[in-house]
Amino acid sequence: RLTARRGRAWTAAVFALLFLVGPALTVIGYVADPSGRMSPMARPSPAEQAVYEWIRERTGTNAVFLDAGQRDLIMVHGRRRLYLGTKTGTEQFAFPVEEARQRLAVMADLYGRCRDVAGDTRTLRELGRPVYVLCRPEEDPAGAAPCIAGYPDLFAEVLRVDGYRVYRLREP
Repeated sequence: RLTARRGRAWTAAVFALLFLVGPALTVIGYVADPSGRMSPMARPSPAEQAVYEWIRERTGTNAVFLDAGQRDLIMVHGRRRLYLGTKTGTEQFAFPVEEARQRLAVMADLYGRCRDVAGDTRTLRELGRPVYVLCRPEEDPAGAAPCIAGYPDLFAEVLRVDGYRVYRLREP
């Protein structure tokens, strides 16, 4: 009907505008954006790739990971869930605000001052899934997560690769 009213050329121009311009601009943006080629988020190091490979091959598909940087690459390359995938904005995705606050508090405590490790582990165990904590060398320059490493009765180190450490929450 559009072709009959406006003609073929006009109809072709409308369809090109609707279905070609958007995807073309997206591709141009990806090609022209140098940060996409240089970002460590887009190009994990060989050590980080080894961690993701270990996650895929050595952990259950129901495992949950904590990552101080809350990088979604664990979900992409490791194919596992994150305990908390963002520092802010969870209400935008219909995530309960109180639960987000609780998870932020657990993350801040475990990757910070360790004021309530017993409460943190209790909260993590309520998930009913295997829980792993990833410590990255760039966020933990000392090479050890003092809080987690200080509680060997609660956390077992299960992987160490070039500064990356993965701890598993022990079963009670």
